[in-house]
Amino acid sequence: MKKRFSKAARQTMLAAATLALLLAPFVCLGVQKVKNEALDSAFLWTIHAPHDVETYLSEHGLRPDSMPVSGTPDWYQLRVFLSIASSNEGWETPVILQYKDAQRNPTVQRSGLFAHCVDSDFSLLDFTDFAAKDLRALYACPSGCSIQLYGKLVTTEYWKIICLNRVCIDGTEWRAQTPVEETDHYEIRSDDLRWNFENRAELESYLDVVKVFPAATKELCGEELSCDESELLTSRDGPSYIRDSISYGTVFARHAVNWHDDLFPTLRLLALCTAVLYLLLLFALYRFFFRE
Repeated sequence: MKKRFSKAARQTMLAAATLALLLAPFVCLGVQKVKNEALDSAFLWTIHAPHDVETYLSEHGLRPDSMPVSGTPDWYQLRVFLSIASSNEGWETPVILQYKDAQRNPTVQRSGLFAHCVDSDFSLLDFTDFAAKDLRALYACPSGCSIQLYGKLVTTEYWKIICLNRVCIDGTEWRAQTPVEETDHYEIRSDDLRWNFENRAELESYLDVVKVFPAATKELCGEELSCDESELLTSRDGPSYIRDSISYGTVFARHAVNWHDDLFPTLRLLALCTAVLYLLLLFALYRFFFRE
């Protein structure tokens, strides 16, 4: 009995290694298929972004021949319009719009990153020009903290926007990359701050897209790109971005893939199914070898 069991065990170990080698290619193919489907889904959203922007701006009364001048309240309002028009199922899919303003000057505006504060006199907090590492730190701000906001209040037709220059929390300060004149100061509690992201994964998806925006803006303005900037725009799998003309100007939109929500749940299911199949086959082979 001992000898028969030992032989069955050796045969089962050999079968386990063989099964692992046989299943590995199928697992790799499955992972690649899930990844491609996530990229394809994001690309479909990207394709529709220029049309969505054009439709939204038209519905809100903007005319191609009277677009807002840079730095005016309407220019900041356009940032909100672009953010709403290009939103993807509740989270940000950022875009850039290059256009000619009412004075026929080439102008660029991008969709903004906004948060809001409950029970406040203003509608939106504009974090658009803050660096990625600063946004991660601010998003992770613990509850119960006092947040000092410095910037200027811009009143538009639909919103009151705080264009932030500085944010201070417990002696730590974060600044916008583009300086803003500080004419207003507000204090809020971190518990009252509401972001447009439901979780950290959505924030990371947003940051993954906007990291190319400086290079994309240069390209839209006809400036020469460095090798690193060119590689940044084209380094992702498949088409990296859409650049399309609409009646208002040129829209740049890039893939926005929420890997946490679009990829990992399917991968977990794939891993579970593979593990169950592997164990069932291994058990069946062991029973077969044991009976010999």
